Amino acid sequence: MFKRMFICLILLTMLTSFVGCGYADVEHSSSEENTSFVSEAFCSDPFFAGKEGDYLSDEEIRAIISDIPSDKYEPYPDTHSVPLSAILYKGGESISLDRNDPRLIRIINFFHNCVYYAKCAYTQGLLPVDYLEKSVLHSDFRLELKYMPCSDTAPSPYGKCTTGCDTITITNSSAGFTLIAHDIPGYEGQEERYPYCAVGFYPLYDNYSWLELFGF
Repeated sequence: MFKRMFICLILLTMLTSFVGCGYADVEHSSSEENTSFVSEAFCSDPFFAGKEGDYLSDEEIRAIISDIPSDKYEPYPDTHSVPLSAILYKGGESISLDRNDPRLIRIINFFHNCVYYAKCAYTQGLLPVDYLEKSVLHSDFRLELKYMPCSDTAPSPYGKCTTGCDTITITNSSAGFTLIAHDIPGYEGQEERYPYCAVGFYPLYDNYSWLELFGF
């Protein structure tokens, strides 16, 4: 009996350590927060089986999107999960999205699946602040996700850890998915141009109109 309980305790500990810190963010943000939209199961398969160089049509991408879970945030190692907030900027308006929004859940599940299985292209270094100001931070059509950082790991090309960033901004422009860690300094000696860490991720190896494809 004792041996069985000990094994169960080990498995529970492993499962708890496996889940990204976004779930913890929600638990601590409010004692009455509904966490029923966080899955306990890890998705063990990539959503996309292609390779770099495969360019997909909108119809092919929508077929992939239709199979992505939209009712539960899936946990992946070293990733955020449920955002603290999600603001959609579109048509001159700023729209606060419910974290139960199926579109939001689906696009976050998609992104972390691509990151975990390295189905992304990346900027080769940090993004300068002048580029961010022009193409990301003030884009007319963008989705801005806010998180509480829970690691000191900066977002980086080919990196699979997203828990050090506090903001993920998704645009339809050449910026793709931009991960920003405002509290982690950029290149030493170039603080004026790189005041913090910001890196561009391009799921499925290219820049697609993600916001439109996911229905925003």
